[in-house]
Amino acid sequence: NIRWVAVIIGLGMAAMLAVSTGVLWAGLDAPLLVALLFAAVITPTDPVVTTPIVTGPLAQERIPQRVRHNLSAESGINDGLGHMFVMLAVLLLTSPATAAQDFAVVVLWEILGGAVFGLVLGFVLGRLFVFVRNRGLMDESSYLVFLVPFSLFVLGVATLLNMEGLVTVFLAAAVFGQVIPQRDEAEEDKIDDAVNQLLLLPVFMLLGLALPIEQWTQQGWVVAAV
Repeated sequence: NIRWVAVIIGLGMAAMLAVSTGVLWAGLDAPLLVALLFAAVITPTDPVVTTPIVTGPLAQERIPQRVRHNLSAESGINDGLGHMFVMLAVLLLTSPATAAQDFAVVVLWEILGGAVFGLVLGFVLGRLFVFVRNRGLMDESSYLVFLVPFSLFVLGVATLLNMEGLVTVFLAAAVFGQVIPQRDEAEEDKIDDAVNQLLLLPVFMLLGLALPIEQWTQQGWVVAAV
């Protein structure tokens, strides 16, 4: 499915960025770089939106596996790649003289470096998981104990190395799911669904409470509306 995902990510994100920037710049009269920044923020699709479509028994029954796989891949990858567009706008706004050099660091180290690091780490941890399971050192109740520290560990190391955490964690989890046996992956999916349902609503409530709505309103109705 690489071709499908590459087209959606390569052309779809670029088109969305261009359209969003144009609407904010021409339609709402926002400064070009500000329009580019806001467009970069809203360009990636939200993985949470696709969760009911790609997971659960109803989705498995009604939606073809290839479609579900492609939607999961696209929604997970584009959030991390959106960081690249956001940083481009931020660098142009804050340090235009060195924006090109700084942006190269973002692409080469934070994005590509994070991707490679995630692939390697996912493979190593997947092999470790299989090694432990094959020797009877882990029972099914230990899945959650392994998976939650797995994600936090990958995210923490990526953050310490100044890499893009979303890309790193997504690719590490994708490789991990390919390395472990199919039965173990099915158990992992069940735990993942349960954790998503348990934490999704409280996390969104906390994010909503933390949004600086008053400060946005002071910047004008355009900023508050976006």
